[in-house]
Amino acid sequence: MSSMRLLITISAWVATVLAGPMRGWMTWERYTCETDCTRFPETCISERLIKTTADAMEAGGFVEAGYTYIQIDDCWAAKERDPKTGTIVPDPARFPSGLKDLSQYVRSKGLKLGLYGDIGTHTCGGYPGFNVSATTDPIADGMLAADAAAMASWGIASLKVDGCFADTKMMNVTYPKLASALAAAAAKSGTPEPWYSCSWPDYVADGECDHKRTEPCVPLHAIAKTCDSARLWMDISDSWNQPVENGAGVKNYIDFWRANPQLADLRNTLPAGTSYYNDPDQLLIGSPGLSRTEAEVQMGMWALWSAPMILSVELRNGSISEEMRSILLNTEVLAVSDDPLGRQATECTSSNCHTASVLYEGATSIWNKTLHDGTVAIGLVNTGNFGNIGTAFGDFNISFTAAAVGLPCDTFEVRDLFQRKDLGTYSGGFWAEVDESSMRLLKLSCNHQAAPAKSRSQQPQFSTSSGLTRAPSEDVLDSECAASLARVRAELVEAKAALDKTRAELAVMQSRTRK
Repeated sequence: MSSMRLLITISAWVATVLAGPMRGWMTWERYTCETDCTRFPETCISERLIKTTADAMEAGGFVEAGYTYIQIDDCWAAKERDPKTGTIVPDPARFPSGLKDLSQYVRSKGLKLGLYGDIGTHTCGGYPGFNVSATTDPIADGMLAADAAAMASWGIASLKVDGCFADTKMMNVTYPKLASALAAAAAKSGTPEPWYSCSWPDYVADGECDHKRTEPCVPLHAIAKTCDSARLWMDISDSWNQPVENGAGVKNYIDFWRANPQLADLRNTLPAGTSYYNDPDQLLIGSPGLSRTEAEVQMGMWALWSAPMILSVELRNGSISEEMRSILLNTEVLAVSDDPLGRQATECTSSNCHTASVLYEGATSIWNKTLHDGTVAIGLVNTGNFGNIGTAFGDFNISFTAAAVGLPCDTFEVRDLFQRKDLGTYSGGFWAEVDESSMRLLKLSCNHQAAPAKSRSQQPQFSTSSGLTRAPSEDVLDSECAASLARVRAELVEAKAALDKTRAELAVMQSRTRK
């Protein structure tokens, strides 16, 4: 086996094992499909927008924090395919340097370029789609192969694929077929396969399954095998709470996830090392629609859900406030998102988790996510938007026992990740009043030294008569398993470091060969 082939093989293995949810920036929610660069030169979909945003991501610390993808959504392409090659090509006026040059530019900033496409004849904005045929068709299949080869030659590292102007009955064939074409093109060019983001389950559920996102009608396991991430519901909008069928706000997405626990079950039962994540759409932290506490809710819940974190906000010229920037760059929250187990938090429905409804269709909820080292991340959420703490118009009091959220001990330490401070040692359980449109994001760890716990006057009485030792929605990792996972993680980090060193050495060798 040649050194280059060995490098590609090792690189693919390490990437598969270590891959977490993608993190980056996208044009769509903020800039939609603006193509008039004469009237709107700073905000039209163009290489200028991408280059200046890449500059801002590097300067603002986002690249260093792991926001390493920069994604062009719809409306980047020319209205017609290239007459010579038959491939989809970028609009020559808005991308005069071409996408290969743009890809190289963003890579110089530590970023990877992503694109948008459609499984159907056209994108949702009316630009050429991949037009994937569900049957063998020499002409259509040849065009698909050419499009995939073009993507590889440009250095495209991620591809979001929509489902407009396509037959939903055929998507169980066409989405995997596109994945195969991308893989073949990557193998031929010796480049990594792009992150494949699918809208497959959303379209099939609404078009063929009476809006239900359940198997067998929606083939969730086949989707997880094919795609790196998948959109499961409508576009998110820059808001907290949207009217039905008018986009979705952050609160609406929390309600959706509460109503569809099978999606977390899918993620949490996949084989170890599987790169697949449920996608609740873009982060809007820093845009006008969310308050500080609502921005913390979105950041905290996306981290608990192990969801892709793709910003769609203005980052240039100091547009994002330091308050919002600090939320997005909170390393403790990002560590919850990047946890190598990759579990998606589930809602605690145990009787030992106390939550309640809040006036005007709000509710409190508790979400728990077991981490690789045996600690547990907890989200205490209040989606209400009326009243203050107290019980006059809703119960804002949230409490849980340690066992109910999957912590295998009775005495534990609590850290508040947004406040970045330790709250102390607790015994039996924990409670807090959480204000409207807010959350507390906590990390719980067992205290084996049994330091003095909070007194009974500082916490409510907790019943342990049920004998519950683990939450029905989370498997509890014992300390031996957690330690093993930590060792594996450390070994993989060492393997990646060795890979990076080998990559650098090969680059030097290639440079000498060229000379």
